[in-house]
Amino acid sequence: MIEIVEPGTFKIVKKSPIVLKTGSLGAAIAIGVLDKKNKIAGLLSYIFPYKEFDLEIDGDSFLSGESLLPLFFQELEKNQIDFTSTKCVVAGANCYREFPPELDLPERNKKVAQNFLKNSRILEENILYKTQMFFSSILEVNLEKEEIAIEYLGMRVVLW
Repeated sequence: MIEIVEPGTFKIVKKSPIVLKTGSLGAAIAIGVLDKKNKIAGLLSYIFPYKEFDLEIDGDSFLSGESLLPLFFQELEKNQIDFTSTKCVVAGANCYREFPPELDLPERNKKVAQNFLKNSRILEENILYKTQMFFSSILEVNLEKEEIAIEYLGMRVVLW
């Protein structure tokens, strides 16, 4: 089964043959994590970097990177993820379109993710960045196949 993770949200699955997948990532960021030992996968996606852009529409919350990242990692901890062996991929923040300089969403989104992950318990050597490409991409975390992959330009590449 495939579950799409919408921007401003996250999903964590444990011991379930589910594929978590983003929609097309433009300037948005997606962070996929995979703990093969404990069979835990997670995926989050956000469009806006800072808390002042958090939205609530018809009872649904769409959070920024600043708001979403701490919640995501708290839930990963509750699910007893092993941060020392977890693999992580950061994708998106693509810059194939022009943005007004005052927005610069790709760069700001990437910095929010980098700053948070730098202080996380995931080992630096277990984090891959596939960001700021000149085309759109899709990130996928597949718990059944125990892999994290990225899709772009009609190709699918397994990263972990």
